[in-house]
Parts: sequence; C-alpha cells; structure tokens
Amino acid sequence: NITYSQDGKFYEMDSTFFVVDSVLAPSGFLFDGHDIQLLPNGHILMLAEENITMDLSSYNYFGVNHTNPGSATANVRCGIVFELDQNKNIIFEWHAKDHYNFDDIDIAWCNNPNLVDWTHYNAIEMDVDGNLLVSVRHFNEITKIDRSTGNIIWRLGGNANQFSFVNDPQMFKRQHDIRKLSNGNYTLFDNGDGSFSTTYHSAKGKEYSLNETSLTADLIWSYENNSASYSTAMGSFGRNPGGVSVVGYGINSDDDMTFTAVDDAGVKVLEIEFDDVLWSYRSFHYDTLPWNLNRPTITCVYDG
Repeated sequence: NITYSQDGKFYEMDSTFFVVDSVLAPSGFLFDGHDIQLLPNGHILMLAEENITMDLSSYNYFGVNHTNPGSATANVRCGIVFELDQNKNIIFEWHAKDHYNFDDIDIAWCNNPNLVDWTHYNAIEMDVDGNLLVSVRHFNEITKIDRSTGNIIWRLGGNANQFSFVNDPQMFKRQHDIRKLSNGNYTLFDNGDGSFSTTYHSAKGKEYSLNETSLTADLIWSYENNSASYSTAMGSFGRNPGGVSVVGYGINSDDDMTFTAVDDAGVKVLEIEFDDVLWSYRSFHYDTLPWNLNRPTITCVYDG
C-alpha cells in the first residue's frame, strides 16, 4: 500500500488511492512524518519524538563559532523508534535519550543554546536479520539496533563511527533514506555539506558493502550528478543493480534538479528539473506501476 503524512498523522491508501487507515504517534509523544514502514506481518515501524530537559552548560558547542556553552535547562528534541502490531499496540520502543551521548551530535546543528534538535531521525528500515536501522541525520550516522534487547549493534558514520571506510574517506553527511538491498548491501543518500566550517562535501547516492564482523564499509557504487552541489534537506536513493537507479536531490544547493535516473555505468537515462523549484522528499522507480487509477468510462456516440 501507499503512505503519506499530513496533519500530524500517516495515511495509508490502497492501490486505487483510497484511504484505508491512518496512524498517529503513540499517546504522549510527538509525531514525526519522516518515515513509516508497513511490514509483511501487518506490523508498523514508525518514528516519533519527545522533548526533554538537558544540562548543556558543559558543552561549548553554541554561538556563531560554536564555542559558547549551552543552557543548563536546554529543551532537547530526541528521536524514538516504535514498532506497532496490527492493532497499533506498542511492541517495541527505543528512545535516543537512553542510548546516545549529547556530544554525538554534529555541532553544526548547535545554534540555539536553549533549543536543540538533537537526533533528527529521518528513516527507519528493517535489516534482513530482523534488527532495525535508523538514520540519525544530525549525528551523520546510521545506527543498527537489536530488536530483541534494544542494544546498539553498530554505529556507521559520525563522531561515534565504528567502521573503517574503504574508498570513501569523507564518509557521509546529513544523510537520508537508509535501505537494505536484496544483495545484502546498504544504500543511502549522502546529502553532503557546504558549510564553510567543514570540508566541502557534494551530494551522492551510495551503495556500501558492510562486513559486520571486521567493521569495514566498502563503497562499491555511487553516483554524483554535480560535484559543485549538495542537498540542504530531503533526498533519496533507490538503487537497482542491473537496472535503473534513481537519485532524488531534495532541496539542492546549486540547481533545480529533482531527480536523476542512471544505469549501472552511471549513464543518465532520464532527469527531471523544474524552474519553479519543486522539491521532492523521495523519488522512486517502478518497472510497472503498483497502483490503478479509477478512470471514467467514456462512450463516444456518433450521430452521423
């Protein structure tokens, strides 16, 4: 089925675009519309948020030069992962505040000493082993979570990175759309970063082969449309080895490109851009359309 978020809830539609269900954040928590996954067993993976008070007076991460202390009573927004059953009962929940240190954040996001968007989750995915992958944008990190114990299995990218990156010394920045491929590899959209305080980093779609024992991340395929641009927000990467892969750019810094479709050799087969700055959160490729439009029946009458 097809999902979208609007007005503080997710809506689920059938293949004719008829709304068949809706999903709210569990009671007491804030809605996060970045991602939802409908599992084959009828369960739902979704993101949510909560605000907590933290003493950030010992963290000199704030101000124009990120050298000033935070507030002793800072309002910090933290991510949550939920799994709901068919009746929308919570059967798994995972709170960022219980597992991370504040200094896991990329301090580029530390502007207001009183208010911090700490984790900024933007994608949730189930790995083939049944454990969970969450994209923590403001950490520049993908976290793998043990769905049985709640322990962190590994951390890929960011300040707490545990992997050696092969062919990719810059790793990834401000990423979106973590996904697991049927070939065992992992993909994401690397938004890049154009901040003057960091090394310039362009936007790319990336496919990694991970060795979860030796903790190596080998970049085996990537696509860069424009080395002079990065994506300030949104973005997606739909990798299709042997077929057409689609890189969606979200809000791009240097042009109006919406998405690019490329083959395995990185040759463009299609690209779309809009002069009126139309943004797309995610872009997809389908060999055949997975929906049906209810089309009217038109009868032509010829009266001679």
